Amino acid sequence: MVGYIMLIEAPVIIFISWSSVLGTMYLLPLNRMKVYTLSVGMGAIVSIVLNFVLIPALGVYGATISTVIAEITVVAYQYWEIRKEFPLFTLTSGIWKYFLSGLIMFIVVFLDESNIQDDDLAAYATDFGWGLHLCGT
Repeated sequence: MVGYIMLIEAPVIIFISWSSVLGTMYLLPLNRMKVYTLSVGMGAIVSIVLNFVLIPALGVYGATISTVIAEITVVAYQYWEIRKEFPLFTLTSGIWKYFLSGLIMFIVVFLDESNIQDDDLAAYATDFGWGLHLCGT
């Protein structure tokens, strides 16, 4: 069960990272507090509403899905507000190699899951991921 929850929740790492870059490192230093506050507020509202809808139906999976959608909302609004300053291609031009290394890591761990003890899975995935990351940069 935990593995599936982590699989659903994993994309949130990307969206929180983008939110940090767009919000904390760009919007706030430029004193665009209103945009930042609205984005975070929208994410909170989306999270609360979706939690009320999804948790009764899906339990912990609903909470996980709600979290991911809320973070997508935050990033989408922040990007919408700065889209003229930073075209999407500019922000994502070099990201393909990280997605590729992550995909390869996922496939290797997923296919080899039966041979890996639960305690060693996190260490194995982390070591393999760092190796791919270092080769990809």
